[in-house]
Amino acid sequence: MEKRLSEELNQILYLTNYKKGVVISEQALPQKYFSLIGNKLTIQNSKLYLYDKDGEMTPLNGVVSEFKVNPKTNEIVDGDFIKNQGIVSENFNNIVRSSLSPIQINAKFKFVGIDPKDNNVRVFTGDIAEMDITVLENDKSFKKSTDGLISPNTFVKKGKNGLFIRLYPGGKPLPLSA
Repeated sequence: MEKRLSEELNQILYLTNYKKGVVISEQALPQKYFSLIGNKLTIQNSKLYLYDKDGEMTPLNGVVSEFKVNPKTNEIVDGDFIKNQGIVSENFNNIVRSSLSPIQINAKFKFVGIDPKDNNVRVFTGDIAEMDITVLENDKSFKKSTDGLISPNTFVKKGKNGLFIRLYPGGKPLPLSA
């Protein structure tokens, strides 16, 4: 299904650019692949996908700012991030023994994400962190959650403190040629 959606999106992109006088084809679209302990990953439409040998793509999301947790249950909310964490957890012993090893190994959350600084793929680990609410409210990089979920960019109030996700970066999976 994801493959069909990708083909339809490429067709729309082709027709849109054709009408603008720019002719491109699916082959001309940039494709970047990464290797994560034998798994091939790709970024398409700003999302991360696991690419298997049959050409099927499994969405893993991977947009770090979209990683959200319900602080009451400590559960990840997005189904694609749940699949993502499953794949990373399954391979975590090999990741730790490689150059991809994250700083924080015993963290609750483990996933592969797109680093917003350089648009490369990295291994992230994280935990729910607690900090003085006034510090979070005065920090321009955080916003108060409107849906009760927390992320690396949002927080919820818990007494005099705020809860948010603290992420630790790990190594970059190797880029592969297309």
